[in-house]
Amino acid sequence: MLAVLFLKGIKRSTLELAAQNFYDNFLYKRRNKLAFDLLYELKEKNTLFLASATLDFIAEIISKNIGIPVAISTELFYLDNVCMGSYKEEVMGNKYDTLEKKNFCLDSYIVITDNISDAKLVQKSLFSYCICEYEYAKEME
Repeated sequence: MLAVLFLKGIKRSTLELAAQNFYDNFLYKRRNKLAFDLLYELKEKNTLFLASATLDFIAEIISKNIGIPVAISTELFYLDNVCMGSYKEEVMGNKYDTLEKKNFCLDSYIVITDNISDAKLVQKSLFSYCICEYEYAKEME
């Protein structure tokens, strides 16, 4: 919560430019090849959406760059496209509840994750891929 206060007063367009720079110069170079290969394979026959606890402007840039049409993420509160330094909706640790509230029928979805906080998503999904260390994956069962 504290870090979001530093975004207060920044235009959304400025945040989006910073997110694109972050994606291009940091995230893209560190992407998980296995996860991306799986995404591209699944994208051929399925509709994908990104559910991430990251901030909305970052999730939207990521989803745009990897060709996923919908991003569900932690939403910041904006007034006239200026960040107010607070959350509108926090997704951290709540992805399942957030998606359910937005009427996603998770028992018919495939989940790809590398995050232990997604255990409920994994358990409720039709099928899941957990991309993580073996010991960590056992906790997801």
